[in-house]
Amino acid sequence: MNSATSQASNAPFWMKYIGLPFRLGADPKDGEAADCIRLVLRVLEEAGLNPPHVERKWYALLAHHNLEAIREDWFSLTEQTAKPEEYAMTVLPSASEFSIGVVVSDGLLSVRNETGVLWMPLQNLPPLNYRRLKK
Repeated sequence: MNSATSQASNAPFWMKYIGLPFRLGADPKDGEAADCIRLVLRVLEEAGLNPPHVERKWYALLAHHNLEAIREDWFSLTEQTAKPEEYAMTVLPSASEFSIGVVVSDGLLSVRNETGVLWMPLQNLPPLNYRRLKK
């Protein structure tokens, strides 16, 4: 095994999603595209957590631009954390779209319409509110 192969095999599981383009409803598991809801739930599932199932109503609410109802529903499934922690989630600030990200390896993994999936170090982000799945 060469050193590049060795490094790739030691890479965190979520790195395979970086660079995928945004597509509403896409599951990153397919390796073609991702949306924020499915990306976060897939990462939580692959980390061995028990995330909620994707709700069809979330996509209906998105289609009607009812972002507040989506936030309320998402918040009902989660609880506030005092600080960022591994696999905590955050709703990214935006007046025009709903976007969530998940904390992995001291950074935030998220997907946006214009950028696709990317990872940003937490230290480069503004203060955000983080939430974890309710136990």
